[in-house]
This record gives sequence, structure tokens and C-alpha cells, in this order.
Amino acid sequence: MGTVVFVNVGGVYFTTSRGTLWDSNSFFSTALQDSGDEVEIFVDRDPTYFRHILNWMRGSRFIPNDEQILQELLWETDYYRMHDMREAIQRSKCRFDMQGAIMSIVGDVKTIAQTRGDRSRGGVKNQGKKLT
Repeated sequence: MGTVVFVNVGGVYFTTSRGTLWDSNSFFSTALQDSGDEVEIFVDRDPTYFRHILNWMRGSRFIPNDEQILQELLWETDYYRMHDMREAIQRSKCRFDMQGAIMSIVGDVKTIAQTRGDRSRGGVKNQGKKLT
């Protein structure tokens, strides 16, 4: 399974080994079965994020830190049947959602603290008394 395979994704060529594709338990396992001894596989997809897909199959478990890229990678993982990568992206997206919620809370707390600071300096009065 060490044969070099050329994967043509939307006109952009990627080179990898047959073993990498075969072991991926994905779209490519089936494509290899169907291709026989062919050393080129054509995939009619946008190649923009394919390097992430291929690197995942090679063992690099890196997930980008950009929500837009993650969304597009989710679509690609569905197409390529990369279930483990899809799960990792979903976990990463949950982390982004939690970070966003935390940042929103931090912003609210800063606003409240600033408002209270303004009040304690006499900026806002309630019934003639300073609020603290």
C-alpha cells in the first residue's frame, strides 16, 4: 500500500500514499477500491481546505481556530465521511461558543463596573443620594 497516489481536488493536485488514503476509513477507502491500480483520484470539490483533510488522514490532528473555516471543514468532513474529524471540529466549535459566551459576560461585567464607577463619582444620582 506504499504506492504514490495523486488526488486531484478541483484541479489542484495533492500527493500522498495509497496507505494514507486506505487507512482513513473514509470516502477514499471506497475510491481506492473502485480505482483498481489507478494512481490518480479526481474529486470534484473546492480544494481550499483539502490540506486539512489530508493532514488529518496523515495523523496531524490540528483544527484551525477560525469559525468560518471550521464551518466549511464540517461540510467537507461530511462529504469525505471523516467522522472522527467531524467530531473534533464540533468539539472545537463548542469551545468557540463557550469562549464567546464568556467574553460577552466579561463585557457585561466591565460595563456594570464602569457604570458603578461613574455612579460612585457622582455621575448618576438616585433620589438625591449617590449610588454605590
